[in-house]
Amino acid sequence: MRRGAWGMGEDWDEGINVLEGCDYGSRRIPGAIAPKDVLQGKIWAALDPARRRSKRQKDLADIARLLEAHPDLKDRVPAEILAKLV
Repeated sequence: MRRGAWGMGEDWDEGINVLEGCDYGSRRIPGAIAPKDVLQGKIWAALDPARRRSKRQKDLADIARLLEAHPDLKDRVPAEILAKLV
């Protein structure tokens, strides 16, 4: 990924350095990016006006899938994105 592709700067860099690991079923995946961090990246991508519209639509679909699997993350999603989800 191009660093700063979405103008994320240091916030993104800090997020990438926090590889918490995740539990998937009965297994622990060390060093995996947590769903909340994937969600944040998708939010940044969906809000980037420089991205192609089709890519932003895919980001919105990815956000919807993440929220289906992790409804507890809904409060992290800006209202403007929630309004666009079906």
